[in-house]
Amino acid sequence: MANHPLVGMWKLVRIDWDPEPEGIDAEPAPTGALVYTDGGWMSESLLLPGAGGPPRTVIYCGTYEIEGDRVIHQPLFHLNESQVGQRLPRGIEIADDGQSFVLIATIGRIHWERVNK
Repeated sequence: MANHPLVGMWKLVRIDWDPEPEGIDAEPAPTGALVYTDGGWMSESLLLPGAGGPPRTVIYCGTYEIEGDRVIHQPLFHLNESQVGQRLPRGIEIADDGQSFVLIATIGRIHWERVNK
């Protein structure tokens, strides 16, 4: 996976929710980071502003596999314990320049931008 365009550090740009979630506020914008290593490891952290309450967090790490236009996350640790050991398929759309991509998940389209050294 060393040459795959997903390998690297990514910062969250925006989320196009589908459907609009309950308890999440669109402003301020959510923040997050996503890392894919060339050794097959990944880590994702999201901070989602709460609507009238505390923010929601999504934090997990584990391994990943790439299957065509999908990436399969396999959490070894997840704040939601029911997700540990599950295969979490996500669609991927990588920009031609490799500096951004969209992760297509059950919550919607998650837009990421590469963090350059």
